[in-house]
Amino acid sequence: MQSIKYITGDELRKLQLMLLDCLVEVDRVCRANNIRYCIAYGTLLGSIRNKGFIPWDDDVDVVMTREEYNKFTRVADQLNPSICFFQDNDTEASYPWGYGKIRRAGTKYIRVGQEHLKHRTGFMMDVFPMDDLPNCFLGQKLFYGICFILRKMTYAQVAWVSESSALWRSWYKLLSFIPTRWVHRVSKLLQHAHNNSTPNRAHMMFIRPDGLGVSENRPDEKYGWRKEWLTDLAEYEFEGHLFYGPKDYAASLAWSYGPNFMTPPPTADRQSNAPCSDYSFENN
Repeated sequence: MQSIKYITGDELRKLQLMLLDCLVEVDRVCRANNIRYCIAYGTLLGSIRNKGFIPWDDDVDVVMTREEYNKFTRVADQLNPSICFFQDNDTEASYPWGYGKIRRAGTKYIRVGQEHLKHRTGFMMDVFPMDDLPNCFLGQKLFYGICFILRKMTYAQVAWVSESSALWRSWYKLLSFIPTRWVHRVSKLLQHAHNNSTPNRAHMMFIRPDGLGVSENRPDEKYGWRKEWLTDLAEYEFEGHLFYGPKDYAASLAWSYGPNFMTPPPTADRQSNAPCSDYSFENN
């Protein structure tokens, strides 16, 4: 296992400002092409609580409906290449994940356990597509179960190396022989099956849903965002810029973090999302 590195202090702030440049670029391209996006999760929380980055946060999260995401992928080449580039499994065959990333140009960032992956690296922000869920709760559970299996198939590309258990490494090694292009074909079939309907919730196929603030009395809210959080938007200040987010930001953040989302976590829990094994601000 490679040594673990954390980006802290002045370097963390430098990273945040580089990612801010990427977010500004995404916003510019989306506005120019009438694409609806919204900041989400820690980025939205930072906007509401800090008017910018959560002090220990090291990434940016943007979400879109599948329709808007597909529109964005078609115009992503309008991003300024000296600042950033868009990456997904269509732009790079070796990229395993089922959602896109914006990579900061000229940088290197490799997460622990992912040293063997062949795609381009760099400091990144995530761009998550959200797909419509079936209207009925049982249909949502079935959809979630299928997505769980697909997630494990893509995660196997990392887990066969990074898992601590030899048994699990062996299991993921077997799964890793399933071509990721096949997994993504299956996911596209699911997209077409549901995204022509008008349900009231949307779900990220390749990310486990949060739903921390969902009441036990409302299990039908567990598996995805309310659709209006993606379509009914408002502008929020973030590091001196205005970006789109859910108009009902409180409901969105409570769904993700619980009702006390405005209260920062204990000091011991104020950590970045994922350690890395190597990084560079100038990867020439």
